[in-house]
Amino acid sequence: MKPQSVKQTVWVMLFIITASALYARQNQVSVVVNDDNVTKKNPVISQTNDSSTVPTAFFNLKLKNCDAETGTMINDGIRKQLQDIKYLNLVSPDEMIRVLDKKDITSCSEKDCAIKLGRKLKAQRAIVGSITKEIRATKEEMGKEGEYKYIYEVKTHEMYVIRIELIDVPEKGILTQLSEKSKKNEIHKSIDSLMVKIQGYFKPVKPKAPPKLTPWLSLSGSCMVPFGTFRNIIDAGGGVTLDIGLKHFFVPNTYCKVTGSYYFISHNMGSIKQFRSAQVSFMGGYSFPLPKGFSITPSIGAGCHIHYIRDYEVADKILGHRIQRTYIDPLIAIKCEGSYEVYKGLHLILTPGYTMFFENNTMGSYMNIDLGMKYEFEIPDSKDNQSEMAR
Repeated sequence: MKPQSVKQTVWVMLFIITASALYARQNQVSVVVNDDNVTKKNPVISQTNDSSTVPTAFFNLKLKNCDAETGTMINDGIRKQLQDIKYLNLVSPDEMIRVLDKKDITSCSEKDCAIKLGRKLKAQRAIVGSITKEIRATKEEMGKEGEYKYIYEVKTHEMYVIRIELIDVPEKGILTQLSEKSKKNEIHKSIDSLMVKIQGYFKPVKPKAPPKLTPWLSLSGSCMVPFGTFRNIIDAGGGVTLDIGLKHFFVPNTYCKVTGSYYFISHNMGSIKQFRSAQVSFMGGYSFPLPKGFSITPSIGAGCHIHYIRDYEVADKILGHRIQRTYIDPLIAIKCEGSYEVYKGLHLILTPGYTMFFENNTMGSYMNIDLGMKYEFEIPDSKDNQSEMAR
């Protein structure tokens, strides 16, 4: 193998390993974990850069048939109480004005708008909603005794309905929808009630537990396309690949695996009647998660080929040295697995790869493509096992 090719291979290996390690460290974050009694149906985990609080943006509630004076009183009351909620870091009005247009601030009252502007403010949560004044007519007795208790009069009452949505900005979802209704002189009670409910969605920031070591197994059909000198001996090959590995091996999303392949080779030399090849290698890589259950996992490793050739006299003339009937060659392999999770723990995988193997001063190479299934085994926590035994 030429010294220049060796150098290029080494540089590629170092680049993949270094880039994966840096990416892994940058993606270690803290999370906010809600108590089970708050989000039993859909617990939400939010990222935050602060070690103890959740940055939250409050957009003034939209007024519907409500006078500006009452609306300002309610919005100011809500903002003041939000500042007192523990673990809630309220984005200040000055910061909102500095980052956003005034028109955006005053007109934002829906989820999509809150998510868009919340991202600009680097907020993890946002609060939007409305204040609606309703006029209610009721019949009331004019008296308790005598003829007046049979006479009714119609009286009107102003009722204020405060509706609030708490938005999870990173997850683009609604954590909760709350509403309170009261007379004008009891609005402060409605605000108090809303703040008590909202407070339940802001809990202490807990460090994210590192992902558990996950064993996995995959089985794929594989095809081989040779290059260079190797192509003078064979046309193509097909076989199977079996991988056994561990995910989250070093840092989150890193993995290692032992891979083995066996190929039936289609040869193009008349004197070769049978050619079989087996590959065993140890590889490591990093899995980059993508939206909607997809992921990409580049990996690199080394191992050996075990070749078996029957009636191989002509091969000696091509490669220029004596070939054993069964021989072993060291190899370097680079692969990139594309994965889609079709069911919890079960993945459909497509893995192109490139392999170089060395026989004295001669190098052979080929490309392979694997298509198959992978299953990740979930290891239960010891606490879960104790709970099951207690039951």
